[in-house]
Parts: sequence; structure tokens; C-alpha cells
Amino acid sequence: WDPLRPIGMSIYSSIPFRLHVPPESIILINILVITTAAYFFISLLKTLAPRVPRSVRVGAVAVPLAIFLGDPTRSALSEAPATAAALLALVLGARLLLDDTPDAAGPRQRLQAPLAGGAAGAALLLRSFYLHPLLPWAAACCGALLWQRGRLALRPVALLLLPLALAISTQLCWTWRYTDKWAFIDPAQKARWTEMHFSSSYIGY
Repeated sequence: WDPLRPIGMSIYSSIPFRLHVPPESIILINILVITTAAYFFISLLKTLAPRVPRSVRVGAVAVPLAIFLGDPTRSALSEAPATAAALLALVLGARLLLDDTPDAAGPRQRLQAPLAGGAAGAALLLRSFYLHPLLPWAAACCGALLWQRGRLALRPVALLLLPLALAISTQLCWTWRYTDKWAFIDPAQKARWTEMHFSSSYIGY
């Protein structure tokens, strides 16, 4: 239990200790997670712009990730794995919307929808900052699916929302267990760090 970070980050940062490898191995795990998200992003760009050279697609993904996640990747902070999970959710959600298979019960939808919701759930369990951005993303994605396919979208919508709701409810119950308050993270810590981020001259925004 951590009063500031969601339970997912506590579990993620404990992986090296559970595997009995050096703590610095978290850097390699971060690289693996980010590389996986980048691969799916590049494959999405191939679908959207098949005539663009592969080197351009790879550079369009790799360069921004290297600039913005280069430093966090070499630390135990939550930015790298959480951003990779959020990016993976966006990519899988886009693929779900771009899929022209008319049958919403097809194998591709059955796989993409829960993976998108699971990636979104992992992102907010790794970093609470992603809770509010991912909720409207899920609503927009589900609304677009319903607009595209009508009743045929009910199953992928449910498959997308189920893992996301499970992640949120897990963190809510975990926080309630330790604070007796229904909140995503400890309300006292949230107020303290919100004030620091928006007021501090050395860490603020």
C-alpha cells in the first residue's frame, strides 16, 4: 500500500525483487514495455498511411518517445510504464474503431476490446494522473462504436469497459481499506501533492 501511488505501480516496481534480479532491471522492463507500445503504434500508422516509408513511421514514433520518456525510463518513476500503457490503449482503441469487420462478435473485436480496456486500466493503476483523461477516452470510444455498429457494438463495448471498471474498483476498494474513504488515492495526499505541483517553483507546472 502506498498513500500516493496506485496499487499497480507498487506491483510493477516490485517485479525485480519478485524475480530476484537487481533493482536496476526495472530499466530494462521499462524499455520492453515502451518498445511494445511503440510497435503497436507503428503498426497503426502503417494502416493509416501505408504509402509512408517505414523509416518515417518508425522515426515519427521513436523520436518523440525517446525525447519525452528517455529520462523517466532510466528511473523507477511511473511515467514510462503508465504512458506506454495509455498509448497502447489509444492504439488498440483506434484499431477497434478502424476495423471494418461488420460482425462485432468476431475474434478481432473480442481480442482488441478487452486489450484496450485492460491497457487503459493498467495505465491508471500505474499513475493516477491518467484516471480523468482515460474516462472520457473510454466514453468517446464506446460512443463511436455504438454509432458505427449499433447493437453489434454492445459486446465490444462491454469487453472494453469491463477491465477498466475492474481496475478502478480495485483501486477504490484498496484505498478504502486503508483510509476508510472512497477515493482513488488518499485524499490527504492528493490535496498535498496537488498544491505542490501547482504552487511549487521547483516541481510545479
